[in-house]
Amino acid sequence: MFIHLGNNITISDKKLVGIFNVETILKSQENSRFFSNINDGDKLIAIDIFNKTITSSVSPFTVIKRDSLLDEDLIWSNDND
Repeated sequence: MFIHLGNNITISDKKLVGIFNVETILKSQENSRFFSNINDGDKLIAIDIFNKTITSSVSPFTVIKRDSLLDEDLIWSNDND
């Protein structure tokens, strides 16, 4: 299955490690290696199995809400709070 991340970007779910909220990533210095890849307007950062980062202006919560992602595949979502 492929996941549409926005901005005409899709990624195979077999190559995706995670989809993260940029606001959350920026809160921790431990994530500083990703800071240089983030631009103004980016809301999502995805990391693949090759440690490549992909950013998008689409909210990660929007991507998670899409029907192609099943709840049992999620480790965390807004609904888990």
